[in-house]
Amino acid sequence: MVNGKVVSIPSFHCRINDVIEIKPKSTSQTVIKNNIENKRFGDIPTHLKFDESKLSGTVTNYCDRNELLLELDELLVIEYYSRK
Repeated sequence: MVNGKVVSIPSFHCRINDVIEIKPKSTSQTVIKNNIENKRFGDIPTHLKFDESKLSGTVTNYCDRNELLLELDELLVIEYYSRK
């Protein structure tokens, strides 16, 4: 959920100060609680603020390119979509 509304679009663009959370009766809450207990996730990115008590995150800033864990050549993506 984003800002209290269900979002079903995987590529949804969040804005600064958007609150991202899980539906209250969702089975995903169990998965997230287990990940928090086992520390299976890495460091929380600097552009997000996570509230463990509410299991929600807030977008505080735009993502910095250096924080992405993907090796991505943006020019190849642009080239691919420009052919269509």
